[in-house]
Amino acid sequence: MDLGELTGAGRSTTDYWVRYSLSAMIFAGVFDRYPKLRVGSVEHEAAWIPHWLKQMDFTYRERPVFTKGWKSKEGLLPSDYWRRNMFVEFMEDDLGVQLRDVIGVDTMLWGSDFPTPSRRGPSRETSWTACSTGCPSRTCARSRRKTPRGFRLRPELDG
Repeated sequence: MDLGELTGAGRSTTDYWVRYSLSAMIFAGVFDRYPKLRVGSVEHEAAWIPHWLKQMDFTYRERPVFTKGWKSKEGLLPSDYWRRNMFVEFMEDDLGVQLRDVIGVDTMLWGSDFPTPSRRGPSRETSWTACSTGCPSRTCARSRRKTPRGFRLRPELDG
């Protein structure tokens, strides 16, 4: 992608296609057919997730015409698939951290790509400190020092 072509409108709505893609997977029954599949949103932050979950559950319960006949084989709500099959990686989302109880701490993974030549901004520690202000240390440590559940990866703890 040529960053020179990215507009303010495009940059501020990058989570649209993530929401659309994840919703399409849920409403197409992908996670019914592959219940162990794990997918994630990386570098799109997390604060958008509570509203998205609420809208999917509302659509499923109150506007089933839009689900094209899809019904969860396990009796789950769309938000349950989020908690079971998905995760989010965030970097600089203090609002997302505040909403962690709705998003689900076990679905959140903090990451940093600092230092990279293309990134200008605060250091990794400054970013984490600003993002996690007000978050109980044990809870936020779970987001910082783990890989998403189910991936069976060995986390590299460097800080």
